[in-house]
Formats: sequence, C-alpha cells, structure tokens
Amino acid sequence: MIDIEFIRGNASKGFYDGLNLMQDGDSENAEKLWYEIAKKGDSNAQFYLWYTAYNDSLITTEEGFGIKTTVEEEFKEFLISSASQGHSMAQNCLGSMYLDEEFSPEEKDQSIKWFKLSADQGHAYAPRNLGWMYDQGLGVTEDDSVAVSWYIKSAEQGDVDGQYNLGVMYSKGKGVAQDYKKALIYTSQSAEQGHPQAQYNLGLMYAHGQGVPQDNKLAVSWYKKSADQGYSEAQYNLGMLYFHGEGVTQDYKLALNWLRKAAEQVNSDAQNNLGWMYQYGHDIPQDNKLAV
Repeated sequence: MIDIEFIRGNASKGFYDGLNLMQDGDSENAEKLWYEIAKKGDSNAQFYLWYTAYNDSLITTEEGFGIKTTVEEEFKEFLISSASQGHSMAQNCLGSMYLDEEFSPEEKDQSIKWFKLSADQGHAYAPRNLGWMYDQGLGVTEDDSVAVSWYIKSAEQGDVDGQYNLGVMYSKGKGVAQDYKKALIYTSQSAEQGHPQAQYNLGLMYAHGQGVPQDNKLAVSWYKKSADQGYSEAQYNLGMLYFHGEGVTQDYKLALNWLRKAAEQVNSDAQNNLGWMYQYGHDIPQDNKLAV
C-alpha cells in the first residue's frame, strides 16, 4: 500500500486512478498506469516508481547485511525528474543518493543542494541529513555548530533521528555548551518514539544521574526497551545490572541471558563477562570449555 505521505502537490487524476487500483489490490495495473504517466513527467508517479524499484533492490544476506543491487537508470532518471519538479521527498532521497555515491563520486557535493531544497520545503529528514553531513564532515568541512542548527530544525519537526542526534550533541557538548538537561529532553523525545540508541542513552543518563536524579530502576526500564530491540550495548548493561542486583533483584540466569544475547552480537565486554560466569559458575554449571 502506498503511503499517502508520498504524495506532493496537486496529484494528477492519473496518479489517483492508480492509487484507487492499488487500494483495490491491483498493484500490477496501478504501476503500469503510473509508469505511463511517469514517462510524461508526473512527479508523484516518478517518485513512487523509483522508491519501489530502490527498495526492491535491497536484499539481505544470511549474515544480515543489506546489499543494494543496481537500480535501472530509467528509475534514477525518474527520481531526478521528480526532485527537479520540487517533490520534497524525492529531493531528500536524491541528496542521499549523491551522498552515498550512487552516482559519480565526483558529484557528492550535489547532496547539499538537494537536501537544502528539501529542507526549505519542511521535510524533516533533510535537515537531519544536513546535520549529519556537518557532524561527520561528509563532503563538507566538519562544523559541529552548523550540525546542531540543522539537528534542531529536524528535531522540532519530530524526527526521531534528529532528536537523538541533538541529544548526543548536548550530552557531549559538541557545537553547544554541554547541557544534560537539554540532552535529556531530546533523548527522551527520541526514546519515547522507540529509537533503540536513544533508549540506551536515556538508560545511561538515569544510571549516572546526568540531568536527572540517579535511578537504577529507570535505567533498567530504558535498557530493557532498547535491549528488546536487539541493541547489544543495552543488552550488556542490562545483563550486568542483573548480575550485580542494581535496580533489579539479583538474578544470574537473567544476567546470563542478556550477556549471551550481547555476546552473540560480538560485544567484547559481554563475551569476556560471559566467559567469566562460565568459568566460576554463578548459578550456572561451571564450564571451562564454554568459558574459553
């Protein structure tokens, strides 16, 4: 089903006809119709067809790595045409394509142009992407203060990654004076939207009393939310809190469970502590082979 958020401007009758077909479950004829009007310059159809082709080109290996196969040049041209007509999502995606060097590496600086055009139309992802470019020095001179200014624009629009990144900047004092209370505000906003790294960082803030009174029970609560999403650092910290009985009742079996999950993601601290538990047998059978 097409996301209504994809539609920009006054969509054509042809696009809505295709949308009706899609809603009736006839995606094949919907995409045939969109392909015909995309060739005639319909920006919404062009963006949708590129988006579909791009996501269909994403595959996952047994190791879990995303690999992009080649997207047909015609669909890339659709994206460029849609962005050139002012479609803000297309502009942001085109900026990302240039940044990721999906086109010529020599054209990487084009990403700034398209991100700014998208941001000027209020697209929340674009200022976050601009912030990341200045934060990491990707195609531009690294500038933390400029990064913060873009992250603020993104965060104010509710973008979960923009909020997370801004929280990190305030926590570390990058581009702004270090301010744990402001870090708490933006980290909390992101964590409440389900961002696993923000949830982990919020757990850290409660564990260390940064911007809030120290509270291991709340640290456990936020680590658990992050750990349940597979974030290994949260799994490790949660395991150690269960091991030491901080914020929770001491429970070696739960400690073992969370440390094992983190260790399986090649978290070296978890692997070391898991080995130590097997070596000395804390509420589990002592096993030197597993310890090694």
